[in-house]
Amino acid sequence: LGFGTVDAWTTRLRDTLVNTNTIFQGPVARERWATAGGSAEYFGVPVQNVGGLGARLGHWRDDLFRDELMRSSIRTGGRNPLSAISLGALEDLG
Repeated sequence: LGFGTVDAWTTRLRDTLVNTNTIFQGPVARERWATAGGSAEYFGVPVQNVGGLGARLGHWRDDLFRDELMRSSIRTGGRNPLSAISLGALEDLG
């Protein structure tokens, strides 16, 4: 599961994906990130900033979203829920 192509994030949502910090700044997702206890140091939802095509800039940061469905790789044998943060990001995308 992904939010679309890198093009969708970087072209259509130019103001919400900040590449220097690799964070998503959609207002609903950002609010839900803070409500879930997300670190304020990011000022947005941390996006995967390493890896190849399909991972980098297309998923939440693996080291912070351990079991979330929107990670770049799914953990087998466990739960991989779609979080309120991801639902908020989809709302931000329209």
